[in-house]
Amino acid sequence: MSTGDLEHREPTLKIVCPYDFSRKQHGLFADGCPNLLWELMRTRREQLSASQLMRKNPTEAIVDKDNHLRDTLKYILLSLLSPSEIPTELTREEIIKRRIR
Repeated sequence: MSTGDLEHREPTLKIVCPYDFSRKQHGLFADGCPNLLWELMRTRREQLSASQLMRKNPTEAIVDKDNHLRDTLKYILLSLLSPSEIPTELTREEIIKRRIR
């Protein structure tokens, strides 16, 4: 399986939150991020009217609203180093030994 196959690979990022994120909440949360999930669930693409579509090419632009935490997440993810590829000839035991060192 190639790493470019987005349909059949494991997620790169998993966000776990025990709180209700169906609405925006105020306050600090020590073990979750409901407002980030609320923003991510509300993310939508711009929709052009029929007359706009006749004059403009359709875009895949995301609506720039309620995106403060989403922007922060994007900057954090872009600042991370990409994982190095593990040679396919290594056995599972060799990979574990390398990780423990």
